[in-house]
Amino acid sequence: MSDLATPTRPELLLDARGHALRASWHGDAREVVLGVWDDHQCRGTVRLDPAEAARLGAFLLAALASAAEAPAA
Repeated sequence: MSDLATPTRPELLLDARGHALRASWHGDAREVVLGVWDDHQCRGTVRLDPAEAARLGAFLLAALASAAEAPAA
């Protein structure tokens, strides 16, 4: 596996309200951890094994495909 295929730094996604979703890969535990952050404080986490993370990825791809097909309002 190449270095590009293994995430080493967390992804931080910020919404318009200032809330954040942080995604990180924990290779030692073989899990993706999603954390909800508000005011620099973690409010909760969800730990996904590779199969669950793949389901989430498939859902996001399908949602993006649907958004690309739908006309803008």
